[in-house]
Amino acid sequence: MTMEKVRDHFEQDASDYDHDILKFIPYYREQNQAMMDLIPFEGNARIRALDLGTGTGVLADFILRRYPMAEVTVLDLAENMLAAARERLAPFAERVTFQRGDFSRDEFGFGYDLILSGLSIHHLEDQAKKDLYRRIYQALNPGGLFLNRDMVLGATDRLNAVYEHLWLEYVRSMGEDPVACLERSHVEDI
Repeated sequence: MTMEKVRDHFEQDASDYDHDILKFIPYYREQNQAMMDLIPFEGNARIRALDLGTGTGVLADFILRRYPMAEVTVLDLAENMLAAARERLAPFAERVTFQRGDFSRDEFGFGYDLILSGLSIHHLEDQAKKDLYRRIYQALNPGGLFLNRDMVLGATDRLNAVYEHLWLEYVRSMGEDPVACLERSHVEDI
């Protein structure tokens, strides 16, 4: 899927994203919390963070609440997602920079203590992922941390089949059509 199609998809889905994501990603809230639990900085740390593919700003919100001295740049392709993030992050407006762009090719700065991404990088082709990981490494301060929560292929076809079966059972339990979800996944997720 091209990044333009990804952008168009999220422009359309922005208003329902926070509700719908719970139907498609098992343990979504717990995953967010696990990411926060991995961050080693003290609560009063003056950290500079970057949220790649911020969506509605869920991860940025966690950072801004947990670290009252933090400054966060949020980057997303879709203006409607950024609008939702602006609304969510309004109480922290003086500590947030909003940037619309494609993190696979647009500049996102450097000097970050923390870079996070949640369910975004899987939209890139393999070479674009490698290039992005190199850029992320270069953008981090010494001792900085990159956290990525995303979809990945299993080590074997069997593991992929098990994962897919469990995921389809989950979306079915949430009242979604597993066949339609699988078709959409094969189109949107690399």
